[in-house]
Amino acid sequence: MDISIIKIQDHKSPVTIVFLWGMMGVGKSKTGKRLAQKLGWKFVDTDALIEKQTERNVAQIFSENGEAYFRQLEEEVLLDAVRLQHVVVATGGGMPCDRNLASIMLNAGLCIWLEAEPKFLASRLSKGIETRPLLSGCKTETSLIVRLSELIEFRNPFYSEANWRVQAMDLNVSNLAQAVKQLSVR
Repeated sequence: MDISIIKIQDHKSPVTIVFLWGMMGVGKSKTGKRLAQKLGWKFVDTDALIEKQTERNVAQIFSENGEAYFRQLEEEVLLDAVRLQHVVVATGGGMPCDRNLASIMLNAGLCIWLEAEPKFLASRLSKGIETRPLLSGCKTETSLIVRLSELIEFRNPFYSEANWRVQAMDLNVSNLAQAVKQLSVR
């Protein structure tokens, strides 16, 4: 299936770093790995880096230290990532909601918002809610969809600052890689 890239705003050329934005469960990590492979670039997952550095998962960090501490760790990881070249970065879902971090990413490379509807996300997240601190308390599919809808309503204005918007359900990584390659040629 062909992808439809909606170009929201201009970006810095040539592109040597791509940031994937979007809600949890949208497929940033999976897409990022595949996109990096097609581009011949490295792949970085900010949540995975935080977990490796702290030797704790995201849920443990939220539980033991709170969200503010986790967001501080995200900033540290991002500042390391923007120094890299030829890399695809899967960000945590809340990272672009910090205007400072969003600005850093927009100035460093191409930001792509992978957009999805709450029902699509719920179908992908229903079996791993315990690892998602912001979804704790969602015991039914309906409560999960309601919570995801709330998060989407809050986050979409931030995500809409990305350079491109792509529907996750229609995503063709080969076509996305071709579009990125056109901007990365020197």
